[in-house]
Amino acid sequence: MSRKQQPSLPNFTVQLVHIEGPLKGQIQEFEQTPVTIGRTTDSSVVFPTDLKAISRHHAEIRRERNRFKLIDLSTNGTFVQGRQIDEVYLKDGDVITFSKDGPKASFLSVIRKKAEPAVSKARQKAPKPVSSISPPAGSPSGPVIITIQLGTSLKTYRQSTVYVGSDPGCDVVIDLPGVAPKHLEIRHSQAQFWLKDLTGESRSLLNGMPLTQGIVLRADDLLQLNQAGPAFTYAGDGKFFQRDGIGPPYSQESLPGSNDWETSPSHEIETGRPGIGPVVTHSVASVRIPFWVWVAAGSAALVTLIVYFVSRWTGG
Repeated sequence: MSRKQQPSLPNFTVQLVHIEGPLKGQIQEFEQTPVTIGRTTDSSVVFPTDLKAISRHHAEIRRERNRFKLIDLSTNGTFVQGRQIDEVYLKDGDVITFSKDGPKASFLSVIRKKAEPAVSKARQKAPKPVSSISPPAGSPSGPVIITIQLGTSLKTYRQSTVYVGSDPGCDVVIDLPGVAPKHLEIRHSQAQFWLKDLTGESRSLLNGMPLTQGIVLRADDLLQLNQAGPAFTYAGDGKFFQRDGIGPPYSQESLPGSNDWETSPSHEIETGRPGIGPVVTHSVASVRIPFWVWVAAGSAALVTLIVYFVSRWTGG
């Protein structure tokens, strides 16, 4: 009797999303393990040679069946979710820090789909009529790619506009309190990436300031869907990485007699970058003298007058 054939293991791709350090903004994919990390040029992940906090052979990721183990080989240590490790099995979304306060990368593993038969591929490559679709005026010459890391997923959108919201019809669905059905638009136009708040209430924040109109993104901008999050760092080139532990971006104290962004005599309004604002900055307020001080001063003046007139009367 023939032995039962053991099921084959799935093909995985290891993804390292660099969120801090000299490789920030890069997304590296590896189909083979071990994935070696260090300063040597033959490493899978190569850090600059002058970054001495990173060892020549700093760490490696090895596959053990359907799990991935991170092994520290360094002098200055390797940390996962802020805790120093010798070796540990990684989970999707784990943040790895190479040496204390060193470069950071988020770990993800993705199952690769099996290649389709050659006949199917040939059919898929059948030419389409050239005149069937014409690009819109002003469209970019090359492909537009928007990449968003959300939790344990890393998704790539090959389109010029991506919608974010709680509605299932959005490209990026975030079903959290405070997230509108259609909350935010990310658009590529004129060779730049733009943000636009769609809530009608300027709930979206950029670098702690409410979005009032469309604005061009800059590398290292901090995007928040609302004051409680979620938050993303924009790494440039259409790449957004989720940030954890982001609190309210500014003081929650309301202005005198108002809970909105109205002008007050003791405040100045600054707009900063076009499309953001307004931002409230406190100026020096006038000094208020307590009532009891006025009473004491008046009493003292009255006593002085009485003494003056008594002295004049007795002296006369």
